[in-house]
Amino acid sequence: QPFLSGIAYITGFQWPAMIVLTLLAHPIVHTVLGEQWLEVVPVVQIMALATLLSLASELNSPILISHGAMRDLLVRGLITWPVAGIVIAIASFFGLKAVAVSFLLVTPFQTYVAFHFVRRHIALEWTDLLAACHKSMVVALCAGAGPAAVLLAAGATFTISIQLALFALMLAASGFGLAQFGRQDE
Repeated sequence: QPFLSGIAYITGFQWPAMIVLTLLAHPIVHTVLGEQWLEVVPVVQIMALATLLSLASELNSPILISHGAMRDLLVRGLITWPVAGIVIAIASFFGLKAVAVSFLLVTPFQTYVAFHFVRRHIALEWTDLLAACHKSMVVALCAGAGPAAVLLAAGATFTISIQLALFALMLAASGFGLAQFGRQDE
């Protein structure tokens, strides 16, 4: 149960943040890094989406270590790292955006393998993971609804003014807060 609670807490903050980052990457990159970095906006968006697929990767290694499963930790690495390295290396021949897209393949693969090894040591079903994440999905959708509406109202574009981006962030924070409040009532 503590593992599933950890996943629920992590995804409860990570997913809304990554959804909002995906939607507001253009004004965020423009504000934080400057106009000269706007070409990286699609890469930021793709990497944010890929991060959605890394279900609490921070918790997998500690679970294995706490169960003395150092061999499983090594085998997991020997499976995931070469595959990730090969996929990313091949993608690198096609440019930075292709490397970012490769993370959409590599990340769920790494997540699947990590959970396979974690499940060998704790009673955990895939349905348990879905149950732990379903509220986070709702929170992410609520946080992303406001910014998505702003982008649609602005002409279905990611390129919006800083003022609209701030308004979208306020809507995201409101949606996040309302969804969190609703989570606590359950």
